[in-house]
Amino acid sequence: MRRHDAIRRDRLRAPRRFGWVEHDLVFRGFLKRMSPGGSRLYLFLCVVANREGVSWHFDEGIRELTGLSQEELAAARLELINLDLVAFESPCFQVLALPTARACASTPNSSSAGGATAEEVDEAVAAIRRRLSGGGAC
Repeated sequence: MRRHDAIRRDRLRAPRRFGWVEHDLVFRGFLKRMSPGGSRLYLFLCVVANREGVSWHFDEGIRELTGLSQEELAAARLELINLDLVAFESPCFQVLALPTARACASTPNSSSAGGATAEEVDEAVAAIRRRLSGGGAC
């Protein structure tokens, strides 16, 4: 049996706080169904979430920390909701336990790539603009 020791013992990861990304995200095909913006937002949410998967960041802060534009953020959020990976009630996100195989089979994707359609993105952006113009916090 081959041992897998650390290559750089001087740089071992031992953070005081940490987030995690489930192994099955890759091996059950979720990662390849995500757009680059969706995977960037998902990684961010996993890293900043508390132990229950909850985080609370307004769009402006998320955009600043991830480099996503408002449109990219809206599309990524909708994509992750459609993939049943996150729940969202502004400004709170919850990274959810990965859906079961049965739930995945019954969850429709908005496009063959698993991302949001142009119409869904336009709707999300319009809703965000309405909130912003109405004096909303996000």
